Amino acid sequence: MTERENIFLNNIYKILETNEDTSVNILARNMDISKSTLNRKLKFITGLSPNQLIREYRMKKATALLLEGYNVTQTAYKTGFNSGSYFIQCFKRFYKMTPKEYIKKNVFLQNRTDVSNLS
Repeated sequence: MTERENIFLNNIYKILETNEDTSVNILARNMDISKSTLNRKLKFITGLSPNQLIREYRMKKATALLLEGYNVTQTAYKTGFNSGSYFIQCFKRFYKMTPKEYIKKNVFLQNRTDVSNLS
C-alpha cells in the first residue's frame, strides 16, 4: 500500500470514528470526493465497497464494545444501528454467531488465558 493510500484510509477511519451514523454519502462528502470515486478508490485499496467497509468497521467496533461490558442494545446504538434486532441480524451474518454467543465464547477464552497465566 502506498503512503497516499494509507493516508486516504486513515482519513476514512477517522471519519468513521467520529460519526456513529456514517453513510456512504457522509463519507464521500467528508472526503470531498464523489460517491463513485470513493467506491473506486476503496475497491482498489481494500477490495471492499464503501458499505462493506462501513459494516466491517462497525462490526469490529461492536466486538470491542461488547467485550468492554456494553450490552447488545447499547452496542447497537453506539455503532450506528437504529434497531437492536437489525444489529443482531448483521452481527450474526458477519460473525456466524449472535452477540451474546460472541461474548460467552470470548469471556470463556479470556478466562482460560487468565487461568493458564497463573501457572
